[in-house]
Amino acid sequence: MTVGASSLASIAAKYDTWVEDNNARSSKVEVTQAGLTVVVHPEVFLPNITGVIMDVFASHYPIGGSMLEVGTGCGLMAVHAAKAGVKKVLATDIVPACMENIAENVARHEVNETVQWQVSDVFAGICENDGNKFDVIFWNYPFIPDNSGRSYDEIGNVERGIRDPGQQHLRVYCQQARRFLKPKGKLYITFGQTLGDFPAFMKIMEETNWMPSMVHDFSEGGPQVQLWLLHGQTQ
Repeated sequence: MTVGASSLASIAAKYDTWVEDNNARSSKVEVTQAGLTVVVHPEVFLPNITGVIMDVFASHYPIGGSMLEVGTGCGLMAVHAAKAGVKKVLATDIVPACMENIAENVARHEVNETVQWQVSDVFAGICENDGNKFDVIFWNYPFIPDNSGRSYDEIGNVERGIRDPGQQHLRVYCQQARRFLKPKGKLYITFGQTLGDFPAFMKIMEETNWMPSMVHDFSEGGPQVQLWLLHGQTQ
């Protein structure tokens, strides 16, 4: 199910208010999701549904293997995956303020030997070598629409946790992910069929030779988002 332009505009307005409220946050806060308590710094996206996603996605963690989380924010899922038994986790985010935040949560939960972190615009900050190929790559993608006409450079750090104007980073994710996956690695992403521009999502999938299959629909009694596994297509 997809929605029309008027509905997307209404959704965008609702989240404009959310952005204003979170931009006003000037101190650290604690958040508990999926039984895990972390601290969230100002300028870092405040997790709201991540715990719900983790409850399901935990069964897809590569236990004993490696995982890359794009757009990690405060590092909540990265820490969760490490504590669940993933041997190597690389947590990345485009927002520099996230790095100190991730470090604090990693130390708090004593997973320093498992979790590494670095600033990266999707894959741009990751060295492409055999040590940086992963069993699983995941992105809780910021699919909320934006009708302001702004570019990505014009939105703030908190807002980058929910929006990707023009889906430019989604396209990069799909174009470059194969370079960082192991031969049998799996590529996952979240996207909302009713909250996001789903036709644009499917167009990018087609143009980058991925076929998405829905792994879980959280909208049945929960947030309006779905978890997708992307299957590589012959180019």
